[in-house]
Amino acid sequence: MKLPVRRKRITAATIKAGWKKKARALTQPQRQQALDMLRSGATIGSVQETLEIDTGTVLGILELCTVKTVITSLKEVAP
Repeated sequence: MKLPVRRKRITAATIKAGWKKKARALTQPQRQQALDMLRSGATIGSVQETLEIDTGTVLGILELCTVKTVITSLKEVAP
């Protein structure tokens, strides 16, 4: 009797982890430049074209910086 094949479930966390992995592969100046562009109001597509990186990497940069910002602000409020 065969057991049913168990498939790995793809979740939002799995996808975001892949984005972050791509973002960490960039150098710090590249990540900072992309973040500055996003904060100044540039679209994800324009950042992608300017720096010649894929959409997942841009989203990973945004996700990395968002998580770090939240953690840092929480540490400042309640050390």
